[in-house]
Amino acid sequence: MQVGFGMASSFEYKSYENGMYFTYSLLNKALPFYVLMDTSGQLKTEVWQAKTQDWTVIWTEPMPQCQVYGFCGAFTVCGENNIGLSLCQCLPGFKQHYPKGWGLLDHSGGCVRRNSMQCDDEDSFSKMPNVILSRISPSSNPLAMDNAKKCELACLQNCSCSAYAYDTTSSSSGNSFRCLLWYGNLLNIEQLGDKGNDLYIRLAPSQDQLGSTMKPSTKWTIVGVVLSGTTILLGITFLFLRKRWIKRFTRSPKLEEHYAFLTAFRYKDLKIATKNFTDKLGSSGFGSVFKGTLPRLDCHCSKET
Repeated sequence: MQVGFGMASSFEYKSYENGMYFTYSLLNKALPFYVLMDTSGQLKTEVWQAKTQDWTVIWTEPMPQCQVYGFCGAFTVCGENNIGLSLCQCLPGFKQHYPKGWGLLDHSGGCVRRNSMQCDDEDSFSKMPNVILSRISPSSNPLAMDNAKKCELACLQNCSCSAYAYDTTSSSSGNSFRCLLWYGNLLNIEQLGDKGNDLYIRLAPSQDQLGSTMKPSTKWTIVGVVLSGTTILLGITFLFLRKRWIKRFTRSPKLEEHYAFLTAFRYKDLKIATKNFTDKLGSSGFGSVFKGTLPRLDCHCSKET
C-alpha cells in the first residue's frame, strides 16, 4: 500500500508473514518537512510554505480526535454530539478528576466516581446508546449467554466490573449472543450519532442518573423515619409553647388572694368621677392626685400617671 501527498512525500507499508514495516521518503528534497506527535496525541506531517512563511499540516493520523488512545482519560465519553466546545464529557455518575486540567483542554486526567461502589444488589446501570464496543479498553472476553439479564448479574457478581454490554450480532450460523464485561478504568468510549451498541455503566445507588434505584421497602422506611421525626419535633415544640403560655397567663392563688380587695375601674369612669380631673390634690414624681366621688362610695382619690 502506498499513500502520496502531492510533492511532499510518499509512505509505504508492507506486511510479511514474519513481520511488517513502514517507511516514507521525500519527493522534493528541497522542501522543508518534518513529522511530529504533539499534545493532541495525533501524528502530524507539516511542510514549510514559502508564500505564507508558515508550517502547513498536510497529514494527520488518526484523523478523528476521538480515536486517539486515552484522549479523554478514564470514565469519559468522546463524541461530536457532546454539549459544549469539548469533545470529552464525564460518564453519568462521574466528575472531573482535575477540573483545572479540563479548563486547559487537557482531559488526560479523566473522571472519577462521585460516590464509591457498594458492590451489592443495590448497584444499578446507566444505559449509553450508540457506543463503539470494539474500541473500549481494556478489552473484554466475550461470554456466551442467552439473555441480557444473566449478563447484568455476571457484572454485579464482580466488584471490579465497571460496565457490560449484551451484543447480538448475526453470523452465517445464526444469531450470536455475547456478554461483554469490562473491569477497572474504562478508556476510549466513543459515542456515534446513530450507530453502535448499548453500553451499561455500573453506578452506585445514589449515582443513578436514570431514576431512583431504591427498593420500595427502603423508600417507605425513609419516609416513615422522616415523618416520625417531624411529628416528635412538632409535639415537643407544642408542649414547650403551651407551658410558657400557661406560666405567663395563669396567676398564682396567693397573688389573687393578696389583691382580692382591689377593684378595677375604667379610665372613662375615673374621668367622670373626678369631673375631668379638675380637683387636683397634689402631685409627685409618679403623677398627679385628683379628688373624685364614685356612686355608692365615699371620697376617692385618683392618681393620673
